[in-house]
Amino acid sequence: MKQGDIRTFQKNGHIIYWGDAVAVLKEKIADRSIDLIFADPPYGIGKQFANFRDKWPSEADYVQWCKSWLDLCIAKLKPNGSLYVMTSTQCVPYLDLFLRERMHIASAFRRREVVLSILLVICPPYGRNTPTATRVRAHGRQERSKAV
Repeated sequence: MKQGDIRTFQKNGHIIYWGDAVAVLKEKIADRSIDLIFADPPYGIGKQFANFRDKWPSEADYVQWCKSWLDLCIAKLKPNGSLYVMTSTQCVPYLDLFLRERMHIASAFRRREVVLSILLVICPPYGRNTPTATRVRAHGRQERSKAV
């Protein structure tokens, strides 16, 4: 498979796209059509994978890259959709503020308002215990739970 290729697998009315997530979102997914997006991007912490080093020239470059695909994810969410994002501890503040500027978090009890949940999963450096999830609920209270 060449870079930029998107392969499609279909069975019983279900579709799986295999390719770069950003390209798939841009080319195959309609705006305002997704109920849930769970994103687990590279964390930009320098980990070496088989043929990829998870490192950007600067933290600002990494955050800008995240903002570009997050904007795309937000456009693809239904008005009442949810976005779950895995990230490293050092990037939580940047991504949290960015998402709060773009997504309306309203009380689940109000009618006719968009209700969106943001889940930022804070992943400690490799070799530590399981990540801790902080879910910012629609009414502003935070809940902490261990991921399993």
